[in-house]
Amino acid sequence: MARNFAKILATIQHLLKPANKSLISGVSGGNVGGMDADTSLHGCIYGIFRKICPIAVTNSYVLNSYKSCNFKRISSGHPMANTNLIYDVHLHEFDQKVIERSHQIPVLVDFWADWCSPCHALAPHLYQAIESFKGTVELAKLEVDEGENMKLAGHYRVRGFPTVILFSKGEALAHFSSNHPARWIEQWIQEHAG
Repeated sequence: MARNFAKILATIQHLLKPANKSLISGVSGGNVGGMDADTSLHGCIYGIFRKICPIAVTNSYVLNSYKSCNFKRISSGHPMANTNLIYDVHLHEFDQKVIERSHQIPVLVDFWADWCSPCHALAPHLYQAIESFKGTVELAKLEVDEGENMKLAGHYRVRGFPTVILFSKGEALAHFSSNHPARWIEQWIQEHAG
């Protein structure tokens, strides 16, 4: 199975080479929905990968790096083995998993949607940032299209996806939208969480 995925990803990797980016950027002038072609392409690839190869997700194989085409076997759908730091959250458990938990440790909430390519592009950067804090910050993933989760997006006035909100001591302290590199996210967390 991994060999087949490697072939698929080798083709994707070929498209990511600078000489081939014109295939994507030539259509939109290099800017897709306010993102550069590289950022947009990475999110689109992940979204397509999940649709074309759903067995990869159900078998907990995730793309560890789009550019190097590596796979990492993990214990859940998130690309970190330490899944108690990254978890899914829904409306009915939000108070317990986010508000109450934020009294002990800062919690980032990632408001995302499966159809949103920038959301998929942001995810690996969020995971890397969370990993860098070595257990002192958690990430709650809230898919807005599941159940009644959109009510939370409305409550916190989320206007676009992805939006990440930092909770501490039961309060929403700060938020950012769109894709950012892991280092930027780490600095943002340090600035707002203290």
